[in-house]
Amino acid sequence: MSDQAVVVLGTRQQTNRDEVSICLERALKDADSGREFVSASKFRDSLFPFFEIGIAPRDAQELSALLAKPKVRQRLETLHVRYLVVASGGTQSGREKGGAVCGYGCIGAQHWDKQTDLKVLIWDLRDLEHQQYAEVSVEDTTAIAWIGLPIPVSIANTKKKACLRMRDEVLSFLRNEKVATPAARAETKN
Repeated sequence: MSDQAVVVLGTRQQTNRDEVSICLERALKDADSGREFVSASKFRDSLFPFFEIGIAPRDAQELSALLAKPKVRQRLETLHVRYLVVASGGTQSGREKGGAVCGYGCIGAQHWDKQTDLKVLIWDLRDLEHQQYAEVSVEDTTAIAWIGLPIPVSIANTKKKACLRMRDEVLSFLRNEKVATPAARAETKN
């Protein structure tokens, strides 16, 4: 068993298995099948109550204080966790524009924008000074034409695109590569 295992957690404010951490963990596992991952629930259960939602460490100073506790270090060593990835974010939809007129059929067009913003903080638990923060923002438009029935012209999948971009950022850190841009990244209508 490797001592390089990764755990992906949602933020303190989000549920135990939030959509962002699930997406990111799956994407990482698919891209890096040789790496071991510890599930968020196993991690939290093993370190109860230290990483429960609402009381988990908020910054490197709190995490350092927690890791100084022998009981916590022992539990982490048992899990073989080296990297802690804390993910947050979500998707927002803009107002729907356009419309359709219906009689014996419908005719018209509708569209709306979606934006997904994801953030991660990655800690190397062996060296808390070695951490990485990354943000990804993806925007796209969903369009539907109405010609008798609704016909999707373009369906925005910003969640998946953002998740895959964030996966690349996290993998870059895990593989000890320099992350190209630790600041915010944005992609528009791709």
